[in-house]
Amino acid sequence: AVEIGAGVYLRAQAGWQAQMIQPGHLRLSKGIAVLDARFFGSFQGDASALISSYVEQILRPDSSQLATTPVQVVPVAAGSPGARATYVGSFTSVPQPIEGQLTAVLLQGRPILFDAWASQGQLDQALFDVGRMLETLEVRG
Repeated sequence: AVEIGAGVYLRAQAGWQAQMIQPGHLRLSKGIAVLDARFFGSFQGDASALISSYVEQILRPDSSQLATTPVQVVPVAAGSPGARATYVGSFTSVPQPIEGQLTAVLLQGRPILFDAWASQGQLDQALFDVGRMLETLEVRG
């Protein structure tokens, strides 16, 4: 298992490579698919608000074009309340249009956001693995 931050761990699926971008930001990648897992320690609010905040503070400033779906409440990781939305957009840091799925969860009060993304049309094949990884979320210590 690899740590995202604050004692929250997940198990990478076979073939996914884990890299710590910075404390609280773990990136898992397999081929052209990426799963960014981020711990937002100081965030106050619910999972839906975490997604909205991420879209406005992280995605939108880096995008030349961005469309998102409404946030839906979903169960994530052992029944912890979560939220999910999807997006498509063009980003200054990536040469081709991207589609992504955002999942946020408050795991024992720890706000975690997952941004699964790939080139437009390529994300679906990675979402099964992403779902399996989210099911392995656990808090240790």
